[in-house]
Amino acid sequence: MDLRQLENIVAIAEERSISRAAERLFISQPALSQQVSKLEARLGVPLFSRDKQGLSLTQAGKVYVENAKKILSIRDETYNRIYDIAAYRKGSISIGVSPGRSPMIVSKIYPQFQREFPGFKIQVFDISNAQTKEMLIQGTLDLGFLLLSDKEISARLPISHLAITQEDMYLVTSKNHPMAARYHNGSQGRMIDLRLFQNETFALPTKGAKIRLFVDEIFASYGISPNVCYQVYNIQSIITVVSESRLCTIIPAGFLPDNENLIYFRLKPNRFMEFSICWNSNHRMTTAEKFFVELCQKVYL
Repeated sequence: MDLRQLENIVAIAEERSISRAAERLFISQPALSQQVSKLEARLGVPLFSRDKQGLSLTQAGKVYVENAKKILSIRDETYNRIYDIAAYRKGSISIGVSPGRSPMIVSKIYPQFQREFPGFKIQVFDISNAQTKEMLIQGTLDLGFLLLSDKEISARLPISHLAITQEDMYLVTSKNHPMAARYHNGSQGRMIDLRLFQNETFALPTKGAKIRLFVDEIFASYGISPNVCYQVYNIQSIITVVSESRLCTIIPAGFLPDNENLIYFRLKPNRFMEFSICWNSNHRMTTAEKFFVELCQKVYL
């Protein structure tokens, strides 16, 4: 198939005029008219009809142009990816992620990425969920990991996202907590009604933190006003305090440590947050960035 011919027919359809299309394509009008006539003869149907506004596509013409655009788009995407491979074997990717998640990137994703793109540098910014979202919107980050609520997923933000996992919310206590001894049946992840813990004392992320906002919504849905006596931004600090005290906390599954001193309960009914890899919708991703996103998906599948 002649790709130049596809471009010429698309140009005529967009200009609604052979003369204007010829000027745009830098070819003579007779040559373009002859090309259209030969194509229509070969297809056995006209592609254009003339009306007061100029040339219009016939039904057959609409089918031809629609598929011509798809073919040209595939060509452009193919060339762009090849150009990326040739021109961007060296470069950098800036990534925003909350401090508790950055070890996951280093241990699980970066080694595989580095084998494919050894000349690339990864710059990880340990920042909050809100800062990551803002920098993505501003275009100062290439990629970012975000916990997204249902409201944010449905909002029309200039951010594209690929969900890599849905993380259940867990109530966490130490194994020495009286409530753990009462309700723990020997296996982690037993479902439990949060109202059973409404009179307990909690350690939670600082007010305004993404996870804290969601946890507050969970408490509100149960009609509970929690007694919070310890607040800190860092989730790892909360986990450490809970493991050595009689405090409770609620965190997403992605932050659950392998700690024999902790007991995990899933909330009933189940609540979850969507963990996604995100980028600015106006940002044209390079081959390296696309490969990084694909790795994120594989790691969590």
